[in-house]
Amino acid sequence: MQIEMMKGLNGNRAGDEWLEAVLLTSPHASASIVGKKQQAALEVDGVEAVYFAEDFKNENRSELLAGDKVEYVGQPVALLLGMSRSACEQALGKIEIDYHSAPGVLDVAHAKAVRNLLGKTITLSQGDVDGALQSGKILVEGQLSIASQYPLSGGILVAQAEPLELLDGRRGITVRVPCEQPSRVQSSVASVLGIAESRVTVQALPVLGLSGGRGDESVRVANLAAVAAMKSRRAVSLELDLQQELALTGKRHAVEAEFQASCDEDGVILALNIDLVMDAGALSGAGEQALERAMLNADGAYGIADFRVNGKLCRTSGTTGSSIWAEGSAQGIFVMEEIIARVARRLGKSADTVRELNFYRAGKQSAHTAYGQKIDAERLSRLWIAALSASDWHSRRETLVGWNRKHHASKRGIAVVPVKMGVGDSQGKLNQAAAFLQVYRDGSVHLRIARVDVGDGLLERVRVQVSDFFKLDEELIEVSGEDQGQLGGGVSMPVFAIDTEVLVAGAVKRACKKIAKRLKKYGGSKRAEFVDQVSQASQQGAKLTAFGFYENKGSAVAGKKWDGKKFCGRPFSGYFYGAAVVEVELDAFTGEVQVLRADLFAQNQVGEQGVDADLNRAQIARAYMMGQAWVLSEQVNTRPYAVPGLAQAPLDFRIELMDLDGGGDGENEKRRSRPSISCAEAPVVMAAAVREALKEALLAYAPGTQIDVDLPLPAGPLEVMRALREVTQKVAELKLEKKKSGEKA
Repeated sequence: MQIEMMKGLNGNRAGDEWLEAVLLTSPHASASIVGKKQQAALEVDGVEAVYFAEDFKNENRSELLAGDKVEYVGQPVALLLGMSRSACEQALGKIEIDYHSAPGVLDVAHAKAVRNLLGKTITLSQGDVDGALQSGKILVEGQLSIASQYPLSGGILVAQAEPLELLDGRRGITVRVPCEQPSRVQSSVASVLGIAESRVTVQALPVLGLSGGRGDESVRVANLAAVAAMKSRRAVSLELDLQQELALTGKRHAVEAEFQASCDEDGVILALNIDLVMDAGALSGAGEQALERAMLNADGAYGIADFRVNGKLCRTSGTTGSSIWAEGSAQGIFVMEEIIARVARRLGKSADTVRELNFYRAGKQSAHTAYGQKIDAERLSRLWIAALSASDWHSRRETLVGWNRKHHASKRGIAVVPVKMGVGDSQGKLNQAAAFLQVYRDGSVHLRIARVDVGDGLLERVRVQVSDFFKLDEELIEVSGEDQGQLGGGVSMPVFAIDTEVLVAGAVKRACKKIAKRLKKYGGSKRAEFVDQVSQASQQGAKLTAFGFYENKGSAVAGKKWDGKKFCGRPFSGYFYGAAVVEVELDAFTGEVQVLRADLFAQNQVGEQGVDADLNRAQIARAYMMGQAWVLSEQVNTRPYAVPGLAQAPLDFRIELMDLDGGGDGENEKRRSRPSISCAEAPVVMAAAVREALKEALLAYAPGTQIDVDLPLPAGPLEVMRALREVTQKVAELKLEKKKSGEKA
């Protein structure tokens, strides 16, 4: 049905029929290909062609199909074209591929063991870490495994390609595919086909409900469909099946972390060393960017004088991706929160006390990160204090201790976690947006913004912005998501990891100002109605279209441009600051976890009132629920994590946008009126409070002890039950030791 609807969008040239395309993919995680035979498949009625890598000799097409080896399950090996999908599927079983299989590298731990590592170790460091670790009185060591997960990508991936004969005799192509950055698809298709980008038209299909998985994978299927269309000179539809979708869609980058921390008796961390090994998958992708973001966010909200994080990529037999909410950033922050919790447990102190002791502090050297960017420590501290007060943190924690004493089958835990997450492109080239505004004679407006719509409320937000600017009824304003490359803005705007709202708002504002300036001389008065001004302007031939372009040059402020080789400078446009207080209940019989209450706090943006504030709350809720589903789901690579619904939502869900006086971005006092950066994906990290609360619930089964518990991330019921058994076993061992020593158990 989806294919047929897509075909109806443009149709095809008269007399031509669409060809269906299917992929033959590898059943092996690693293997050599020593033979290929397709003759039997070509004899199937309705099959038009079978293509292997050897049929795509252009060097730009080398990665489309596997050549002499396969490196992950689901890697495309052959592309079949036929008059019907059923004919192609019948022919699939007749293609003979002779594989010589080899052991695959299935996870990070395996890659570390066999030294399947990539490139050099990257280091971010300040102070004398080794010296401080050796001289420290209290040393805390540990590790954390963060497994890969498949994102909720919103359906089976489909691509269509239709070759065109241009008027001058040259060839062009139209490609339709769900994607986050159409200009990326356009550039890649042009390169693969060896034609100019101007001869490639990309129509971005909707990606509503997206939480990731429409980046590199969209480029791959678009390239395959485009090459097949050009080679056959026919329009081609390629639709993956479920298993191919699961294999080709990029997953979160798994991480194995080890750490050593030196602290004093109060819980202040004096020195910290973190070693991160991240899964880069089998394909060249976004591993370097994800690792960089993990390292840059590994300090969390904490300023540590002697701090070092080492990063390394490894190769595994799978696919990874970048187009996932808070990818890289979340992994780094989760590791830091694990370290804080371990220090607190070692010293027998509450985790919130240790967190507060280690905050970045205003007016001290620790208000700068290890890479040199300044932190608004004052804002972070004020937000933390306000969150503790608004959530009744202290009284609820005391009540929870009493509740746990009375209940044996269930235990509750509560945790509060601060959030500081860097937002923006470290290279600066993606910190830009474009908007095209068109005003019609009747006063209605069509705004095209430089980003595809992913259902996150951004289109509604800019509709409100235009409405407020021109004092115009929202019903007269149409907003559509386009691609920046299509609008003439140059570099394509990504969906994730940048300050999207501010960039788009800046571009929209500039476009509105251009129109307002042209309308100023019409209507005779500043109070003249917008529609009247437009009517007069159109009658006199005024230009009623405007292009707005906005670029945030934050990474080059004060001469601190980011240096990726030295790992120093100003990589982010700014920071998102927030806090989360989460209370959970754990069932010891099933391992099920119910989130009883979640209080999420973020700083209100200037002018966020009414609908705008509601949209911001909706964004926070959406991102947080993605994070909660990640934390509490199973460790799966081959199917999506459980879709969070009403049953998984906190029973009591509160989101507060806090108005905090003063503050600034810490580096540009002219922007003091601008609060912390808004970022739709940053609240994913707030789910760290869910994990910390779950650990508190687990350790409630061991009151009066200072034992630790290894809880992987994510942690579904099976992992929770394993952790619970670990806790009870350690308690039993402690009782046995006390009994042997004559102490009272």
